[in-house]
Amino acid sequence: MEKKELLKYLVILIVIMFCIQMFSFYRQTLEKSAKELEETKEEFSTGFAEAYGKINYYSKEVFIKFGEDEGVAENVKNIAQELITRGKIEYINTIHDGIILILPVGSDVTEIRGYFLEEDISVNSQARIIFEDPINFTLTNGSAKLIPLQPITYSLDPINPVGEEIKFDITSVITEAGIADDINLSLLPIELIDVISNIYLKNAECKNNFNVEGSVSWERRKINLSSFIEIKNIIMSNKEDIKYEEKNFILVRPILNSSEIEKIENMNLSYILSASPDRVYVNTTEKEKTIQDFNSIFPDKNISFEFPESELLINFSLKDNLTDDEIKNIQNILSDEIDNENFKRECLLSFKNNITSDGDKILYLNKRKSDIKYYYGINNLNETINQYDIDKITIKFESIGREVISIEILDIQ
Repeated sequence: MEKKELLKYLVILIVIMFCIQMFSFYRQTLEKSAKELEETKEEFSTGFAEAYGKINYYSKEVFIKFGEDEGVAENVKNIAQELITRGKIEYINTIHDGIILILPVGSDVTEIRGYFLEEDISVNSQARIIFEDPINFTLTNGSAKLIPLQPITYSLDPINPVGEEIKFDITSVITEAGIADDINLSLLPIELIDVISNIYLKNAECKNNFNVEGSVSWERRKINLSSFIEIKNIIMSNKEDIKYEEKNFILVRPILNSSEIEKIENMNLSYILSASPDRVYVNTTEKEKTIQDFNSIFPDKNISFEFPESELLINFSLKDNLTDDEIKNIQNILSDEIDNENFKRECLLSFKNNITSDGDKILYLNKRKSDIKYYYGINNLNETINQYDIDKITIKFESIGREVISIEILDIQ
């Protein structure tokens, strides 16, 4: 009997030990899996970088899209046929909104692109981009990692020659081993400010559109804006052509504390609308009386006042065939109403499609970006300019490689 009892307890003990061992093994397995999962998560991170890639070569196919403009389409096709005759193009394929140029092996794609610079088209070819140095990626976990990149194929306007460096924004998933997923590339424009001469102008043509900007004194700020529209021989579409920032406040120095603000607002002065630490909003144009009232409120405080001028901008055109006296009369009326007036005339500046900038580098303007509207400062409304009156032009532009994607005129001399 004792033997059977002992055997029974032994079996129970073995079962309990087995269960404990299984539970321990299961827990270790879970902990290991959780740790491996956590380690796996830590291995992946999104990386961001900006880097220059060099154009290594282009494919022999050049895609030209000219849209629905039949005139542009005809010009492009005629140029292409001429290049086929000269052996610079093997043949062309027609697509619904353009053509594909098939070039002989070894052709200079950028040279071929140059024949179409005068046309308003979009052009691209598959370029092989190489990154000569490892790329310094910034990871989402805050660390950085240097990773070499394999050559990448990217669609570019072949206006950029082989050997040109293009700036890219690069995003990819990064692991300890390197790039774990596809690389996302986007072009990054470079902003430049440069001074160029008028040799890059094809034409400068002044329009019959003007603006005048200036100020109106604090005492005279309650002007009738409709009176400008009613000026004889002047053309304005509506009141939206007049931008007026009326300043119905007085600047106070030193700044007011809360009790002083409360004191002003509780005074029996009907023209005071509200007050803040640095200004008091009013409905009056009586400058001297306002100063006297404030001095009476704070007789022991040395307060200085500033009565800001209101800012005015008027866009307008002149009627055709006006005499010099009629034009002068319009200018006199505007000058009487506006202080510190500055007259400008709208001119259209047409640039050539190439500009030498950034050292000796030639940059190219798309035809759509070569005509720039600029308001030129004038002394008289009948004053005009042409390209020969211009000496230097300060421009700000963004470029991708050698392609100018935006241009702004900052100053003309």
